[in-house]
Amino acid sequence: MIKQDFADWDKATPEERVRGILDFWIAGQKLSGSDPMPEQIEARKQELIDALPKTDEEKWEYIARSYPEGVPDDFE
Repeated sequence: MIKQDFADWDKATPEERVRGILDFWIAGQKLSGSDPMPEQIEARKQELIDALPKTDEEKWEYIARSYPEGVPDDFE
């Protein structure tokens, strides 16, 4: 799976790559009682895009973090 995700890296736009993290951030802001303004959301999105990996090695590490190291302890 990691190899396939790495091969597909350029098929997703930067906005698509950060969408889940951005949505999670927005939900957290709302839960804490702060409804972020569109400018704040755009600024956070740009920060996340700017932090995306640039080199192949960085991309590999970024993708690998999405996969568990092994099976869960309670896996039967």
